Amino acid sequence: MAGMYAGQQGAVHIECREDATAVECGEAHVAEAYVVQDNAGQISVRMQNGATPFALSLQPNGTFVGSGTIDVAGRVVTGSTGDAITYASRNTHCTVGTLTPKAGN
Repeated sequence: MAGMYAGQQGAVHIECREDATAVECGEAHVAEAYVVQDNAGQISVRMQNGATPFALSLQPNGTFVGSGTIDVAGRVVTGSTGDAITYASRNTHCTVGTLTPKAGN
């Protein structure tokens, strides 16, 4: 899987990479492992998301669909000193809903 997918305002955004997904929810950002599953032709992507994994179903039109709200325990950049970047923990929650591919996927 590869590409960026965005939900509506206040919803989760994800970037699928070869080795992980970057999950963005408000100010919280986290990179987590994912697994692509094929269940009788229905493709889904399961995101690890710490202790609260969630799944998105791939639709024929290229969107991902999920339901409910997820909690993301991530971090945000707070500054830098020389070559070192500093972070702070951020915990937020977002609705899942429908995520559409962003331009350039």
